[in-house]
Amino acid sequence: MCSPTKKAAAEANPFRRAEVLFWVISSKLVMNSTIRLVFPFLAYLASSMDLSVVLFSSTFLVASELASPIALLISKPISRLGSPKLASCSLVVAATTNVLVLAFPPTVSVPSLVLLCILRLTFGVAFNLFTSTIQSSISQNSPLATQGRTTGMVETSWTLAAVTFVLHGFMIKEYGWKAPFVVNGVCMLLLAPGVYWYLPTDLVAPMVPTVPTDLAAPAAPTDRSVQSVDSPQPSFFQTLSKKETWGFFLSMVLRDSSAFCVLTTYSLWLSAEPWNQDAGESGTLSLVIAAGEGSAVLLMTLFSDRLGLTFNQNLVNFGVVFASAGLAAFQGTSLPASLFFLGLVFLFFEWSALTSIALTGSSYDASIRMQMISVMLTTMAVSRSVGAVVAEPLFELLDGFGGICSVAACSQLVAAFVFFATRPEAQEAWAERDQKEGATELVEGAI
Repeated sequence: MCSPTKKAAAEANPFRRAEVLFWVISSKLVMNSTIRLVFPFLAYLASSMDLSVVLFSSTFLVASELASPIALLISKPISRLGSPKLASCSLVVAATTNVLVLAFPPTVSVPSLVLLCILRLTFGVAFNLFTSTIQSSISQNSPLATQGRTTGMVETSWTLAAVTFVLHGFMIKEYGWKAPFVVNGVCMLLLAPGVYWYLPTDLVAPMVPTVPTDLAAPAAPTDRSVQSVDSPQPSFFQTLSKKETWGFFLSMVLRDSSAFCVLTTYSLWLSAEPWNQDAGESGTLSLVIAAGEGSAVLLMTLFSDRLGLTFNQNLVNFGVVFASAGLAAFQGTSLPASLFFLGLVFLFFEWSALTSIALTGSSYDASIRMQMISVMLTTMAVSRSVGAVVAEPLFELLDGFGGICSVAACSQLVAAFVFFATRPEAQEAWAERDQKEGATELVEGAI
């Protein structure tokens, strides 16, 4: 069997093609927009549905996050569908759950809230399966030397989703709470066929070749969901040790749960004294989120592969501590200064999430990669659920947003030291070893 050529290496990284990036980024943009629109408008959505903020956040948000364990349980058997089918089916299911909100009355009763949470739970399962499928495809098709760059490019969708907050605020104010969900659902339906057609097929290492006994026998038809290649996957896909894995995930829990307390309550902070911002104004001010996350994507794309994913994770873990502490200091005295630090929180938090995704995808063997990505997403979801449950009581107990930010900074500081003490030192060494073994052929054909 011949070794892969430069052309084959280029074809093995289809995420360098503009049409692939367009459909992947567009579909992730709509999915991310839907999962995120609740947070900047938490107070306004609850008010529109005639629900208390505590009841809404402790049911609707938690229902969304409980989807991750379900997605984890079914990720292995359902992955047999292949990436294109699984991603497109996830989009269709997610679209259906969003469009069905049209059947609900404007004012939500408790029974209606239960049904609404079931729809959100179903959407969350589809969202997690879609995200895991996309990242697994990136990790499988992109060489290690461009893992961070490719992940950063695709995750511009998360930043662009924050830009849609302005449109969401307008729709909620003018047309009610259903409008953004329905619009996003229709967009998902329109994008599903393109994702099925353009998402890279699964690369599978072939069986050990044997000499055919009948050279005249016709070739077996190929299935679009599975594409064989002339060589096994590169050797740089390894598996972290137990210590590294536990440290990585524990730091993620501490960092994400505390950051989620900030993200869940900042709309309450903007709507209360002394700022008194309405839904439209809050949506406009939330552009600072897009600015922070856009900077994170840019920095991730430009520097993550040069500095190494482990160094990136250490850098952003300590950066979010600084940002949360600054927000705690200025949140009650200066709106411009506090918005600046809020933007920094989103910058470092988004950067850390991107690095965590890339680090997970590139640090585990192909046989368990999608499952580990699902575990990572479930860990993030559990952390967010903890944050959603404790955020409102802490907001009252700690006398407002300043106390939330102070506690978040302390928790994030512990998370930063946990990851630093258990960081996967060997991750960059794998890349160096792979280059010596001839992985440069793959790199030359990459982005």
